[in-house]
Amino acid sequence: TERIMELIDMQKTHSTERNSRWINHTQDILVERMKKDQIIGRNDANVLVYAPTKDEHKIGEIIKVEITSASPHGLKGLLQK
Repeated sequence: TERIMELIDMQKTHSTERNSRWINHTQDILVERMKKDQIIGRNDANVLVYAPTKDEHKIGEIIKVEITSASPHGLKGLLQK
Protein backbone atom coordinates (compact mmCIF):
# COMPACT_ATOMS: atom_id res chain seq x y z
CA THR A 1 0.00 0.00 0.00
CA GLU A 2 2.94 2.36 0.50
CA ARG A 3 3.82 2.06 -3.19
CA ILE A 4 0.23 2.78 -4.21
CA MET A 5 0.19 5.89 -1.99
CA GLU A 6 3.43 7.08 -3.61
CA LEU A 7 1.93 6.58 -7.07
CA ILE A 8 -1.24 8.45 -6.09
CA ASP A 9 0.84 11.36 -4.75
CA MET A 10 2.91 11.42 -7.95
CA GLN A 11 -0.27 11.45 -10.06
CA LYS A 12 -1.76 14.31 -8.01
CA THR A 13 1.42 16.35 -8.46
CA HIS A 14 1.52 15.63 -12.19
CA SER A 15 -2.18 16.48 -12.66
CA THR A 16 -1.88 19.73 -10.70
CA GLU A 17 1.17 20.78 -12.74
CA ARG A 18 -0.64 19.91 -15.98
CA ASN A 19 -3.77 21.81 -14.98
CA SER A 20 -1.72 24.82 -13.81
CA ARG A 21 -0.92 25.72 -17.43
CA TRP A 22 -4.46 27.13 -17.73
CA ILE A 23 -4.06 29.66 -14.86
CA ASN A 24 -4.44 33.30 -15.98
CA HIS A 25 -6.02 32.22 -19.28
CA THR A 26 -9.59 32.97 -20.31
CA GLN A 27 -11.32 29.86 -21.61
CA ASP A 28 -14.58 29.01 -23.34
CA ILE A 29 -16.45 26.68 -21.00
CA LEU A 30 -19.36 24.42 -21.90
CA VAL A 31 -21.84 24.53 -19.01
CA GLU A 32 -22.71 20.99 -17.85
CA ARG A 33 -24.67 21.83 -14.72
CA MET A 34 -25.42 24.41 -12.05
CA LYS A 35 -24.90 23.66 -8.37
CA LYS A 36 -26.17 26.30 -5.93
CA ASP A 37 -24.23 29.44 -6.93
CA GLN A 38 -21.67 27.63 -9.07
CA ILE A 39 -21.26 26.70 -12.70
CA ILE A 40 -19.66 23.36 -13.49
CA GLY A 41 -18.44 22.85 -17.03
CA ARG A 42 -15.53 21.74 -19.18
CA ASN A 43 -12.96 23.50 -21.31
CA ASP A 44 -11.91 22.33 -24.77
CA ALA A 45 -9.36 19.96 -23.19
CA ASN A 46 -12.22 18.28 -21.27
CA VAL A 47 -10.94 19.55 -17.89
CA LEU A 48 -13.61 20.30 -15.26
CA VAL A 49 -14.02 24.00 -14.49
CA TYR A 50 -15.86 25.51 -11.51
CA ALA A 51 -16.90 29.16 -11.38
CA PRO A 52 -19.12 31.04 -8.92
CA THR A 53 -22.12 32.89 -10.33
CA LYS A 54 -25.34 34.55 -9.21
CA ASP A 55 -26.81 34.37 -12.72
CA GLU A 56 -28.72 31.45 -14.18
CA HIS A 57 -27.00 29.69 -17.07
CA LYS A 58 -28.37 27.01 -19.33
CA ILE A 59 -26.83 23.58 -19.82
CA GLY A 60 -25.02 23.61 -23.16
CA GLU A 61 -24.30 27.35 -23.00
CA ILE A 62 -20.73 28.48 -23.76
CA ILE A 63 -19.36 31.02 -21.28
CA LYS A 64 -15.98 32.70 -20.78
CA VAL A 65 -14.12 31.97 -17.54
CA GLU A 66 -10.74 33.31 -16.45
CA ILE A 67 -8.91 30.46 -14.70
CA THR A 68 -7.53 31.49 -11.29
CA SER A 69 -6.39 28.21 -9.71
CA ALA A 70 -5.78 24.55 -10.43
CA SER A 71 -6.05 21.28 -8.53
CA PRO A 72 -5.50 17.66 -9.54
CA HIS A 73 -9.21 17.34 -10.27
CA GLY A 74 -10.01 20.54 -12.14
CA LEU A 75 -9.85 24.30 -12.43
CA LYS A 76 -11.47 27.23 -10.66
CA GLY A 77 -12.13 30.58 -12.22
CA LEU A 78 -14.18 33.72 -12.48
CA LEU A 79 -16.95 34.31 -14.99
CA GLN A 80 -16.08 36.98 -17.57
CA LYS A 81 -18.78 39.27 -18.97
